[in-house]
Amino acid sequence: MAGPNKSDQLFLQENDQKVEIIPSSRLRLENEYFKQKLTGSNQKMFLRMGVAIRLNLALTYLPKEYGFIIFDAFRTIETQWAIWNTMHAIVKNRHPSWSEKKVFQETLKFVSNPSSNGLYPVQPHNSGGAIDIGLTDDVGNILDMGSAFDEISERSATAFFDRSRPDKSKISAENWASYSRRRRILTDALTKAGFTGDKDEWWHFDLGSCCWASIVESKWFYPAME
Repeated sequence: MAGPNKSDQLFLQENDQKVEIIPSSRLRLENEYFKQKLTGSNQKMFLRMGVAIRLNLALTYLPKEYGFIIFDAFRTIETQWAIWNTMHAIVKNRHPSWSEKKVFQETLKFVSNPSSNGLYPVQPHNSGGAIDIGLTDDVGNILDMGSAFDEISERSATAFFDRSRPDKSKISAENWASYSRRRRILTDALTKAGFTGDKDEWWHFDLGSCCWASIVESKWFYPAME
């Protein structure tokens, strides 16, 4: 993937302020971790200004019968640890015979580890350069994307429903095609606005973060926001 041009780099550098996300008729806020009362979570949701601007740009690329729903944006390290510990325990309980290394690697597919063993020098969500996002219909109802937000399963992989539907699948052919189409619509709108997606999580997108930089082969722009 091509890196950002000079104007894009300047845009990210000049729009690094912390801003609150404001809901609108096509932008719903769900704030999942505050609802779950995880430690360190905040009732208000924040992003870098550049990310918020590009999020609104992505809305212009989204077909008018859809809107966005934001599940999470800026995340404190305290909350990151709470999510990691919860998901690590789920994976470990599901696979009691696995080594700690294998459990760790599997958990990494669904949540970044906030220690020095993690993949990035700055946690993507902690930088304010990452969002967890889904689709709504034209009146704000959450649309089914084939797996729930934060679901630890193979169905959460972004391209899962792009493959041929197995004959013995419990998911109908109509729903299978619908999930694939909705994920493409979500991804297309955000990537046109400059975001990068995550192959293991259909809901996760980055702009200006370490995760984004590793994909576009650029320097990263957003350090920790706390």
